[in-house]
Amino acid sequence: MNRKKRTLDAIENAIPGFGFSGPGEQVATEPRDPDPARTFTETGAELRTLLSGRDPVAFLARTGLHLFLQLAKDPTSDSVEGLQQPGAELLQTIALMLPRGPDVPTSPRNMVRAWELAERNIHAYIGSAFPSRSDLSASERVSRQARIQTLFYRNIFNSDDAQEIVPALLAYMDQASLSRLGYRLSDVARALFLFLQLVPDKLNSFRSVPAGFHTGQVDVTALERLVGTSTLCRRAWRFADHSRTDPQYRAWAAFQLSELAWAPAFTFSRAELETLFGGGVTGALFRASIGFGELASLETGSIYLDSPIRRRPFIRLSEDTLFLPFPAMLVSFPFAIIEGLFEGDTELSEAYSAARTRYLEDATAALVAKALPSATLHRSVHWTDPDTGKGYENDLVAKLGNHIFLFEAKSGKVNSAARRGGESSLRKNFKRLYVEPGQQAARLETLLRRGKSAEALLHDAAGNLIPIDLSKPAIISSFGVCIEHFAAITSTRRNFEEIGLIAPADPWSPIFSIGELRMLTTYLDSEVAFFHYLTRRATIERQFVFMGDEQDLLSLYITNGFLIASDKLKDMRVFFHRADAPVRGTKQARSDRRTFETPGLHLPPYWRRLAAELYASDTRHKFDMVEVIFNQHPGTLKGMEERARRWNGGMGRAIQDPMFAFVEIGDRIFAVALTLERNPYFDEALWHEHARDIAKIVKIQTGATDCLVILRVRRSQAAFHAVSFFRMLPGDIGIHARS
Repeated sequence: MNRKKRTLDAIENAIPGFGFSGPGEQVATEPRDPDPARTFTETGAELRTLLSGRDPVAFLARTGLHLFLQLAKDPTSDSVEGLQQPGAELLQTIALMLPRGPDVPTSPRNMVRAWELAERNIHAYIGSAFPSRSDLSASERVSRQARIQTLFYRNIFNSDDAQEIVPALLAYMDQASLSRLGYRLSDVARALFLFLQLVPDKLNSFRSVPAGFHTGQVDVTALERLVGTSTLCRRAWRFADHSRTDPQYRAWAAFQLSELAWAPAFTFSRAELETLFGGGVTGALFRASIGFGELASLETGSIYLDSPIRRRPFIRLSEDTLFLPFPAMLVSFPFAIIEGLFEGDTELSEAYSAARTRYLEDATAALVAKALPSATLHRSVHWTDPDTGKGYENDLVAKLGNHIFLFEAKSGKVNSAARRGGESSLRKNFKRLYVEPGQQAARLETLLRRGKSAEALLHDAAGNLIPIDLSKPAIISSFGVCIEHFAAITSTRRNFEEIGLIAPADPWSPIFSIGELRMLTTYLDSEVAFFHYLTRRATIERQFVFMGDEQDLLSLYITNGFLIASDKLKDMRVFFHRADAPVRGTKQARSDRRTFETPGLHLPPYWRRLAAELYASDTRHKFDMVEVIFNQHPGTLKGMEERARRWNGGMGRAIQDPMFAFVEIGDRIFAVALTLERNPYFDEALWHEHARDIAKIVKIQTGATDCLVILRVRRSQAAFHAVSFFRMLPGDIGIHARS
């Protein structure tokens, strides 16, 4: 058995529900290009030649149709057969660098060839401009990853999220934009997303014509209308062999002609737009357009990492006509498009910055309140450090039982230089947007750990004392929330450590984009599931090293509840490859978040029943208790359940030694002890004393920090007769909390 096979066997089942492949197995399907610089030059020249000698409008329209049809098969994918969205954008950018070509049709073979050339050109650009080398420094490696993400990563929001988030954010600056521009930027955003319906509607109205041709039917009226759609179609139709009159030939020729006639489905007149949106918004749409030849002086680097079409995705065919071959760009770059409309306007830039801040703080609070209906939320928490006298503010504190969740909203932008991989800009952006939330949260966490003495130091924005109970030891978890980030690059602290922004012992908060937070509240649509995800997400990087984004982690959770054999993954880095299938697509979240649902947690029946009853109770430590159960290995719980069932049926001694299970996660050890006894405890104090003794034993044997002790009485159908929870500080056998 070779070394790689032994390694894969060793980590089998380290993450149940997922398969493993060895290093290098998941690579690009294309062979390595021995001379990417040459390929880049040659494919670029071929693309310019191809696009300059043909009608680019018909070509881009058919490319847009191809992209649309392929994505319609899987609306969650940005990859299609023979073409990806970045390749389509490259084709549009190059077309706009050239004067509009002649009315020469592009054959189907040359269309496919152009799509393949675009893909080869982009990959050759990567290989020639920023090749992967073993001697890259950590900063160079992260910069390279940022460039690749800028090249390929598109959907910071799905279309549903974008249609809600972007107009809602811009509504915070409606008054300013109406005053300065004469229209509301939120209306522009709504108009942009309406194209996601307008274009498909036009496509559907036209598709019946070529569909009829494809089945061998020739509708003379439809054919005449098709031939008359453009000079290009009339010219192409002249090449048909009109001496052949058989219907099948004419239908096939008409179908081929229809491939050149899709441009009207992506084209909009000024009058049409003004009817839909009014003059102000229509004028803004025209300002978000580029005409053929206007990008003639565009530098090569900007074509790939900062193309102007990200800010101006429409093509201006005339002063009264807009063409939008790739509507998906409106979802990919909504903020860039909007920002381009007030570039250089200081007053609007300031209003926009304030709008981003207010929206992000409000949206974060609303999502957390919806996801954790039992929590008490405190916003804009002000406090003064009693040691330094310095004042601080934290955005959101959510208290749920003895758990406190801190959320710091960072609404700043990732600037263009950072997206192009500029090391200095990356470091500044990373520190400001993704490192500082952890530092801010750590300061408040230090204060909260003072316990009850800290209560008098916490105030709201108006100076009123915040009513928060810190009398019991609390578990504190913190998170950063941003509008957009670099997904896999900024989802793990490892990259921040490797480029020297934080040390291994420094605080860091996992980062969610607002779109990712919405995704979590949608898929984890019960309070207990969302609560448990947050508790585990806060410490997941202490269990294994990974490269992936929040979709990957959520998929992992709803597959196996973060059941990870950390010991099998020691000294390894896990790369998620197409692992997010469980959360692709759409999901309708439940309205009642207090329903006991545990996606991803495969609890044995008794333990599920027990957890549900504890959650439904008014037990003070119910979330602590549920957390302990959720974190146990299902197989171990099943063994305890089967033993208890046999005992309850009369097998074995009447009094059994307590059974217990435990698991270590981060710096906490969760233990559950099940004691099986003949009689219930009628004296509550006596039961607690007995449970305390059991917890002490478990603490000595396992080092438990969180211990749940459960009493079951023989011949009873009840899930439990008594239950106590104890939180114990590491290294101390004293008991610090109980229920």
